[in-house]
Amino acid sequence: MGRHPGSYNGCAWIATYNALLILGEHVHPAELIRNYQLTGGTLINGEFGINPSAIRNDFENRGYNVTMASLPSSVDDHIRASTVSILTYAHSSGAHTVMVYYDNNNNVFHIYNEGGAGSTSTAPGVQESFDEWLESMNGYWMISTIGIR
Repeated sequence: MGRHPGSYNGCAWIATYNALLILGEHVHPAELIRNYQLTGGTLINGEFGINPSAIRNDFENRGYNVTMASLPSSVDDHIRASTVSILTYAHSSGAHTVMVYYDNNNNVFHIYNEGGAGSTSTAPGVQESFDEWLESMNGYWMISTIGIR
């Protein structure tokens, strides 16, 4: 995976790995990558990452209740309704996938896998509103939000 230099940083499998850890599962990264390669979940042999539908299918195959939304009216609401979410979005610097969960005790969103290919800061680590952060980016568009329970 990642044969095209600089085009893919592993963000989708890292987000999947982080989500599984929060859900109490311990999976080796090589197993995740191999699974996506074997099931055809990679985009152009991994040069452009992993298809969000493949991420949804992976969690469903593990027995999780999964909801998927594209361009929801509120990303915040979708994330709050899930135990953990995987968010794929695109902006002027490229596409990126992060793992997000909502901390009810502190009323903030925690975002993991902040750095993206070609950028040092593509997502905040902690944010009060993911919707507001996305709106503050110039030229972003959402691809998908996967909510896992």
